[in-house]
Amino acid sequence: MEIEVGGLGGISAWVHGDDGVSYYYSHLSKVEGRNRRVARGDIIGYTGDTGNAAGGPPHTHFGIRANGGMVNPYPTLRALCPR
Repeated sequence: MEIEVGGLGGISAWVHGDDGVSYYYSHLSKVEGRNRRVARGDIIGYTGDTGNAAGGPPHTHFGIRANGGMVNPYPTLRALCPR
């Protein structure tokens, strides 16, 4: 997991999977640990309003980068997070 601070996303984290897929979380208020391996269920960070979201409602932007570009995360979330 790589931590980024600053820029439009404010406090952000990239989680790089062993399969080459990366997951991005931004506008966090705090990250839990730095440069570590994470597993299912581990806390990565806490929802916030950093970066260009400062002063607005707390939220987390989530993205997936695969095959060299960003992809729509919705199908993955839908498959992994049943109602």
